[in-house]
Amino acid sequence: MGYLSWLSIGQYLVPVVVPAAAEASTLARVISAILFPDLAASVNAGSTIPELLASIRTQIGAILPH
Repeated sequence: MGYLSWLSIGQYLVPVVVPAAAEASTLARVISAILFPDLAASVNAGSTIPELLASIRTQIGAILPH
């Protein structure tokens, strides 16, 4: 069972569920795989920070345990 925490991205705080230690390493790799293309893709160059956060939040929300 995990717990709720906050991730700081620039001036924004994003709520995240911190998983149990056994899952943390795997989820960290998956989340990194989501973050890198979203932040590096030229298609997102014109996106605002809130738009990028919404996209990342949606993708991560699809894989995190509910």
